[in-house]
Amino acid sequence: MPYLVKFAYYLQNLKGYNALKDFCYNLLENQSFKYRKLVDYTMIFFILSSVAIIIYDTKNDVPPLFILYDDIILGIFVLEYIIRLWICSDSKGIIIRDYNKSEFLGKQYSSFSSVKSVLKDKILYAITPLAIIDLLSILPGYRFLKVFRIFRIFKILRYTKSINQFTNILKERKFEFIMLFSLSALMVFISSSVIYVAEAMDDRSKVNTFFDAIYWSVITIATVGYGDIVPVTFEGKAVALLLVVSSLGIIAFSTSIFTTSFTQKMFELKKNRDLGKIKNLKNYCVICGYGKIGQIVAQRLIESGDNVVVVDNDHTKIELARLKNIIALHLDATKSETLVSIGVGSQNISSILCLTDSEAVNLYISLGVRYLNKDVMVVASIDNQSAYKKFLLAGVNHIIYPYEAMAKMGIEYMNNPIAYEALYTTLFGKEDAFLEEIYVKKGTFLEGKKISNINFKSYKLIVFGVLRNKDFTFNPPKNFILEHGDKLMLIGYKESIEYFNTLVRR
Repeated sequence: MPYLVKFAYYLQNLKGYNALKDFCYNLLENQSFKYRKLVDYTMIFFILSSVAIIIYDTKNDVPPLFILYDDIILGIFVLEYIIRLWICSDSKGIIIRDYNKSEFLGKQYSSFSSVKSVLKDKILYAITPLAIIDLLSILPGYRFLKVFRIFRIFKILRYTKSINQFTNILKERKFEFIMLFSLSALMVFISSSVIYVAEAMDDRSKVNTFFDAIYWSVITIATVGYGDIVPVTFEGKAVALLLVVSSLGIIAFSTSIFTTSFTQKMFELKKNRDLGKIKNLKNYCVICGYGKIGQIVAQRLIESGDNVVVVDNDHTKIELARLKNIIALHLDATKSETLVSIGVGSQNISSILCLTDSEAVNLYISLGVRYLNKDVMVVASIDNQSAYKKFLLAGVNHIIYPYEAMAKMGIEYMNNPIAYEALYTTLFGKEDAFLEEIYVKKGTFLEGKKISNINFKSYKLIVFGVLRNKDFTFNPPKNFILEHGDKLMLIGYKESIEYFNTLVRR
């Protein structure tokens, strides 16, 4: 076995080497890595401070301490460039792959071929725009190369995600921009040629070279009009008039492209920002469908101190949720990629409520959620009682039948209006009275305690009941012992419930 292959296998089995390379890759390339933002902000500070020193050094003497600081930054940039060359490809993997392929085919292994493949990958990375900027920014500070140091300012493109997303517009609208550039280049060439022929022979004209003609055409099309070059001949003035009128179409075309492109990108930036916020949430609830029911539920959960995320494919409803400072995403919750992006498969999500206007959509979302996460609590609303069994088979924990609830409330109001008013006041927080659900978590002071051992009166609270494994105990006895997973139903003032909640969450 050649020494090169032996060395490749040695590196592959060296845990420290692989762990270091993975860490460096995550630190510089993985957007979801927890330390990535810290690296971005630190590098942006280094870039801006080094550029400030370069600008100051243009006409001033830089203090020795600043020179030392700039040298340290230069060293960091050099180290970064080397690390990026290192992690841009798996060199040992290429060598091992080539060797195994040769062994399988019964051919003689060529170390030169493997080295060539490794170098090819490194060179392909080195000639990418950002890698070229990295290289130019670390060139030595000699006078004839000093101008390249200002390229450090372009390194900021690596560490500003928003700018990178905007530069992707050039790729997404490639055809439109090529058309715009071609049309503009044609106009510049025609107008430059005509103005040069018309003006160059006149002693009064400042169009002395063809470059002067190109400069005048570009300035005129851009409607800047510095006035340093002005046509003096009749033909030149006629060309200027035609060029000004034609440039209006160019400006309108370019404006429409940029406006539509950046507007679409703004929506994407908002979505990515909200998805980033969701990753940092703990025990949050997702509401799919921000209709009338969804709005009421969201408001009640927020008042209870819960983290809420709204998902809806109606842009108007999303804007309504954002006006109330709710994290809202304009996405289709029936798609699995949407459910993955909002963290349905993670342990941070506590529950998901399917409250859209369509029963079929609620069922489809419930199936998708249960496929990704078997432990998360799923609540769904239905339109017909006949769909109850379908939702149970889909793994829904709690099923809401709003029409039946409304009918029962109507009957209750007709038969017992006073009792109804009391219940309504408690459920909806009228007159500062609330019915609140407290989850008994493991390790809290509620777990393992008898009802009699918790002085609810001192907290100005009344125990309404306890829900355990879908069995509800109304007005539990004093010797009732609370267990992990129980849901304690309490009645009290908003302030009392909020204070008790803070004690439970400690």
